[in-house]
Amino acid sequence: MKNNLLTVRELAEVIGCDFNTIYSYTQRGLPYKEVFVKGEQNTTNRQIKMFSKRKSLEWIRDNARSKYSNISDEIINTTYNKAEYEKAIGIKKAAKDLGLKLSDIANMLGVTKSAISKWIAGDRPIPENRLEKLMDILKSDKDGLFS
Repeated sequence: MKNNLLTVRELAEVIGCDFNTIYSYTQRGLPYKEVFVKGEQNTTNRQIKMFSKRKSLEWIRDNARSKYSNISDEIINTTYNKAEYEKAIGIKKAAKDLGLKLSDIANMLGVTKSAISKWIAGDRPIPENRLEKLMDILKSDKDGLFS
């Protein structure tokens, strides 16, 4: 993420939905920018949708009230600063103890393995709705995940 812009998947992770929901919101007026991304190894450049975190979350909160009215000003104002988030290093230990891989946990939560890795590293906060399910999956409390 650069200049406080989020990809579709990153925005979906912040609000706790799947990326198809974000695409459907773009059809209803969710503001975005088309950004050119250089392709990998001899592939052509492509355009991807990038979202301003603040504008997107405000739009979603205001236009999808019934489902995401719980998006608070605190979530909107939070920036992704590595130093702000506690590292969830207990996830690895708990997963190992249960014989689970991070990819298994990601599938159970409906997120990417990358999201789990970012939570462990402290690069992203664990969304509240995912935290509860994560504690159930790993049979751990919040202190155990962040120890």
